[in-house]
Amino acid sequence: MTRAHAARWATGLVVLLASASLAGCGGGGGSSSASSATACSAVGYVKESASQDGISGATVTIESHSATTDAEGRYQMTGLSVGVQTRSISASGYSEYADTVTVDTGVNTYPDVLLVDAPPPPPPP
Repeated sequence: MTRAHAARWATGLVVLLASASLAGCGGGGGSSSASSATACSAVGYVKESASQDGISGATVTIESHSATTDAEGRYQMTGLSVGVQTRSISASGYSEYADTVTVDTGVNTYPDVLLVDAPPPPPPP
């Protein structure tokens, strides 16, 4: 390989690597096959604080993506963007919960979220 060919090959490799890293989990810089290869997803559980039982039907939102928990309280979502994101969780009969999570490339597994019972409504006047 000549020096000129080696320089062109190295330049092409740098451009390829740079474009792959810019694609991120949202696929902002590549084809659909590139974005699926770098998909960001979130997995976790929503549980009742006292019993530690999973809460079925809770809504978990990260960015503009939402998922509903299954019978065990597990949620899963895909298509998230890399970075610090706000996560909010709501379920009937429980106080709402919000925090921030860091989304990285690949599958992000977060610690269980424990929801507490919503306070009773105030007595009528």
